Amino acid sequence: MSALSATTIQGLSTTKLETLASTQVAAISNTALSGLSAAQVSALSNTAVKGLTATQIPAFAQNLIFDAEQLAAFSGNQLNALTSTQLAQMDANRLDVLSATQIGALDATHFTALDATQIGSLETTQLKLLTAAQLGAMNVTDLGELASTQLQVLSAVQLGALSSSLIPALSDQQFGALSSTQLKGLTATQIGALSSTQVAGLGSTLNQFSATQLAGLTTTQATGLSDTQVAALTSTQLSGLSGGFSGLSATQVANLTSTQIGGLTATQIRGLNETDFAELTTTQVAGLTPTQFAALSATNISALSATQVATLSTTQLSSLAATQIAGLSTTDFAELSSTQVRGLTATQIGGLSVANLSGLDATGFQALSTTQVTGLTATQLGGLTTTDIGEFSTTQVGALTGAQLGAISVTDLAALSAPQMSSLTASSLKGLSSYQVRSLSGTAFSQLNATQVAGLTSTQIGSLSTSVIAGLTTTQIGYLLPSQIPGLTINQLDWLSTTNLAAMTPLQVGALTPTQVDSL
Repeated sequence: MSALSATTIQGLSTTKLETLASTQVAAISNTALSGLSAAQVSALSNTAVKGLTATQIPAFAQNLIFDAEQLAAFSGNQLNALTSTQLAQMDANRLDVLSATQIGALDATHFTALDATQIGSLETTQLKLLTAAQLGAMNVTDLGELASTQLQVLSAVQLGALSSSLIPALSDQQFGALSSTQLKGLTATQIGALSSTQVAGLGSTLNQFSATQLAGLTTTQATGLSDTQVAALTSTQLSGLSGGFSGLSATQVANLTSTQIGGLTATQIRGLNETDFAELTTTQVAGLTPTQFAALSATNISALSATQVATLSTTQLSSLAATQIAGLSTTDFAELSSTQVRGLTATQIGGLSVANLSGLDATGFQALSTTQVTGLTATQLGGLTTTDIGEFSTTQVGALTGAQLGAISVTDLAALSAPQMSSLTASSLKGLSSYQVRSLSGTAFSQLNATQVAGLTSTQIGSLSTSVIAGLTTTQIGYLLPSQIPGLTINQLDWLSTTNLAAMTPLQVGALTPTQVDSL
């Protein structure tokens, strides 16, 4: 056939054309094919047209002249060789004969050459095999031509392939016709594009969405969720809400179960406003995990009521940073039980304000472990009242370091009880300043044992008031080490009684400086 001229081929009768084989048709030049009449083309057998190549098909007249039976014999590659003009000429009769496989073989470019009317005429069997690329290429007008019965045959995967901009364009009837199985195929982006009416229309289907899908809900959409929809969400689904979570009302948040609350992410927890947080029940607060608790802001913490604070576990409290603990009010802190107080770390204790620390009652103060006591800062100790200091047990007082003891005011120091004074370690007593030592009363000093007195520096000894010196017993004189004797001032020596001077050991006497001896 390739040897025949275009004129010769175009002059062949329909009878002769009917006899051509597919290989013969494949050999006809594009020039010859372009001049064939509709009658001549129709004379080609269905077998013969299978021989047409992708290069030959566009050469035919652009007003589609292939009949329905010939098109039914086309392969997918041949259909994709049709020009957009040829495709536009395909009537319902020609489209109907195409198999679902043939329709599905059209690439996105050729599929979009079909207009909305043509797409609306597709059979449900054809629609079932539409590819993601074809569905993704559809426009609003195309989608609008599909009846509810046609949309219902799309799979969840196919529905998920539609452009997110098309989803809001679905009519109420079309959207309402979609099954819950289909809707579960919506992507997070598509869900985020749903109208408020559509979101409300989801009903219980919303509760079948995954956390990934629900992540697409916006704050505006979430404000339209019913209490029933929110209550039915699992903890996993709730954790998927990102921007949407902030759209829930305070009442809806307050109605969440402790299990649902326990599934919230750190970001969601941190996003709760004071009103939301204040609405949480003690059961819900108790359901917060340490990780969630650690995510709370100081503002969230300050929104907790005294009743809510009282329900916190030691695990929850220990997960808080010092800055978060500082968010508790004095009233809240006063509600902590001994167990809760004992569960705080030394670092957390050290981050408390003086006001919060003072909020502890006697039981609360005595609940502090020695480790916690060593975490108290100079500012905290210096700000405690005489009553606060008096509530420390002897074990706690004995845990104070020299730096901590040096931070206590002279008023508080003077208020220490005899047992408290006796519990101070020799190393901590070294932390007393000269001013503090000078403020000690004879009664207070009399509670110190030999080890405690021996631990004082010569400078501290020289700072003792004359009233303390005058009140020393012969036993207490014996506590002084020879190395401390040079620290006594001339004025102090003047206040020593003859009995005390006589009680000094030879080593103590030998430690007196010439100046001290001359003053006696």
